[in-house]
Amino acid sequence: MITNRLRYRIHEAIQIIENGVARISKPYISCSWGKDSLTLLKLTLQVKPDIMVVFMNSGYDLPDLYDTRDKLLKQWHIENYTEIPSPIDYISLLERYGMRDINRTKEGQKEIVRIIKKDNITEWARANGYDGFFWGMRCDESAGRKIYLRKRGAIHTIGGMTRVAPLATWSNEDIWQFIEEVKIPYPAFYDKTDLIAKKEIRSSGWLTCDGAHRGRIIWLKTHYPIQYHELARRFPEVRSYV
Repeated sequence: MITNRLRYRIHEAIQIIENGVARISKPYISCSWGKDSLTLLKLTLQVKPDIMVVFMNSGYDLPDLYDTRDKLLKQWHIENYTEIPSPIDYISLLERYGMRDINRTKEGQKEIVRIIKKDNITEWARANGYDGFFWGMRCDESAGRKIYLRKRGAIHTIGGMTRVAPLATWSNEDIWQFIEEVKIPYPAFYDKTDLIAKKEIRSSGWLTCDGAHRGRIIWLKTHYPIQYHELARRFPEVRSYV
């Protein structure tokens, strides 16, 4: 049953999406196929069914995520879709900048994000005439994102590119309630909660080592041994976390 709180969140998000569509001449939606992106995609398609869906594909996401992608592209009849590969193999980035949550500095993290996300997708967007996008950023993801969204608002323009965050005020609980009520298929790894709480599970690729200090590597070894052993073969230091 949809609560009054969630009903308000949905109404608010739809209004933001409609306002964003009105302001942007050629928009796209950034979709990682994780829980936030799935919620955003479902809502945005209700307003603009023909919006371009863009996936930044590192090539190192867990198989469950690719399964969800393939299923929903067909089930939701998404025709305007493209994938942008990482300009540099992620293993090369790890060797250069270290591993997140293990030995990567904050400066190294910013550089990786710039290389594989900001520069890459910005170049693609401008080359193809896009002047704005929708993304699943939420305030309760981190203190930094909360400050960013409260300062700039759910719709803002930077460098000629309009950014729209319809889920800015949504909580993790709001996301999961929406997914369950609307019955959105999602990657199976979110249900592997024996070692990590559901809210701690991320859709980031297994090579990122995101959350290593919070048990991510143990979780990976338990549920995805093929990926873990490949990671440990390439980067033996991860073995110290299991």
